[in-house]
Amino acid sequence: MVYTHYITKRPRSIDDGVWSLIITDFLTLQDELKGIMGGKDGVGEAQINRTDPIQFNGRGDDAMVDFQFKQVDHDQPSNTPTGKRPYDLAVCCGLLILKYHLKQELEVSTQGDFEDWKDAFSLYKYLFDRPAPKMFEEQGKQLRVAAVLHDLTDDEIEEMKNKLKEILGKNSEKHYIRII
Repeated sequence: MVYTHYITKRPRSIDDGVWSLIITDFLTLQDELKGIMGGKDGVGEAQINRTDPIQFNGRGDDAMVDFQFKQVDHDQPSNTPTGKRPYDLAVCCGLLILKYHLKQELEVSTQGDFEDWKDAFSLYKYLFDRPAPKMFEEQGKQLRVAAVLHDLTDDEIEEMKNKLKEILGKNSEKHYIRII
């Protein structure tokens, strides 16, 4: 079975104001993940604008199945098999965006667990400076700090991880440390 995420419930139609907020957040996500978000079938750029459905895939050989989400959709539910390819990060973060804006009107299930989603939670927090919608019980217990630092060498990243582990001390195993 291929690793997949599911939208099991969604509103048939989304208000223009809410749709605009969703698109704005997806454009922010696209700006951050241009290197892994491709267009339909992995070719070109992701389709994210106010008039068309949101649609993206991985790039090139990392493409699998397009993620699609429409403002008006009568064909429910939907799923996106990603096989844990790199664009899975964009799919997970996109589902968090949708959950934040649509709240209880959207229900998501996944074959993944908290560990599989950690990067998406960190990226979401970094991009939008707000807590990610709750998807797993472990969320509030383990996620504390999220940051993305650009232009670090591999050695600098390792040094930063070691300093963080030193600060956290014996509790470092309880915390997820990721430096992008």
